[in-house]
Amino acid sequence: MKDLYILLIVLLTIGVSNAQSTYSASITWSPFDSSGATLENDVYTFPSTAQAWAGFANTNAVIYPLNFTASADSDATIMFKVENAPHPDVNPNAELGTVTVIGGDPAATYEVVYNPDPADTHPYRSLLMYVQTQDVAVTMTNFIIYSDDVLSVAKANDFELSLYPNLAKDIVRISAVESIEVVRIYDLSGRLVKQASPRKAAFSVDVSGLSKGVYLLKLSAGDKEAITKMIK
Repeated sequence: MKDLYILLIVLLTIGVSNAQSTYSASITWSPFDSSGATLENDVYTFPSTAQAWAGFANTNAVIYPLNFTASADSDATIMFKVENAPHPDVNPNAELGTVTVIGGDPAATYEVVYNPDPADTHPYRSLLMYVQTQDVAVTMTNFIIYSDDVLSVAKANDFELSLYPNLAKDIVRISAVESIEVVRIYDLSGRLVKQASPRKAAFSVDVSGLSKGVYLLKLSAGDKEAITKMIK
């Protein structure tokens, strides 16, 4: 499989062009026909009366890495899976992993980390989602698509760095093993929203003017680069 990741719930880098930037696209979930799973106004439910295999398939033909925000009254486990082609063309397939939405908490962003088998190079073309906890209504919104290449750079960083706090509010502090010449902050549309030239290994960046959301930070130190994620 082509560098399959999950980031902020799910980063699925399948069948994506070499865009060198993030982008967004619409995820259109639909319950499997006759499965008994329900979807109404962004609320997903797996009733105890539903079929054991009940779930949701993305009906948008775009291939999609993604993340989302979720909330529920009680704890609920969500599982993601990729399959050969749009449902029900199921084989081969691979489970991406699960997240547990914490009941009673405000809507939050969750992260699932998936470590693919390097031998699995199949170009999966279908993304499925399952609410595995019965009779718990889970509200899920803000499904975001990512392109492949910007994020794949993150696993080949030229130097180590740390960023805190992450959830950022007004100031984010960055510490690296290299003196950073330029730091660029991009939103999820790939738009450059802030740039600084600290010329230090440890420094702070004022992010008070940025809207709440997920950002990618690209740091340059000479001919070396690193990319990290920031949540505000």
